Amino acid sequence: MRRACRCIVASIRAAGAALVVPDDRRDTPQDRLGSSRPFRMLDAAARMAQFGGERTEVRSTMTWPGNDLWRPYVGLVARLSRDHYNPGDQHARRPTVVVKVLAIERVCIVVTRTSDNTTVRRGDVAHHADANVGCDRPGWWQPRRAYRVSFSAYDDEDTCIYKKMDEETLDRVMRAYEERS
Repeated sequence: MRRACRCIVASIRAAGAALVVPDDRRDTPQDRLGSSRPFRMLDAAARMAQFGGERTEVRSTMTWPGNDLWRPYVGLVARLSRDHYNPGDQHARRPTVVVKVLAIERVCIVVTRTSDNTTVRRGDVAHHADANVGCDRPGWWQPRRAYRVSFSAYDDEDTCIYKKMDEETLDRVMRAYEERS
């Protein structure tokens, strides 16, 4: 019997489908694989419709069977609360850009931006005011201020997600970040 169950589970996983237990039978011991209870099969498109669709330029990471966690991508600009990257920061929120995604750890590395010219140092990347990415004043991306941020920070209601940074500026920020590392 165990061998048959393993084969069924393997074929379900290979098909990319999720098992969904009807609501009236949740949390009962019979809802396990190998039981005689019926299960519904959902394909990937049905799962996305069930869980609210997707954002633009989405990449998702498996969290729990059948649930996808939205994850940020390199170049994404967002205004994050300091609680997510550096609780000691003097500003409550700053624009950040994702420079690296560590999918296995479910974190990304972000670089912060400042518009204060007294904190500018060698290696910072100048950036003009760009309302499309939430930067209303000229400023500098500071690769020396790189922080690890959990994917869940991008689902916080206080986080303002903008869009991908232009390629030219992103290349300069990435080069400066890699030189720093």
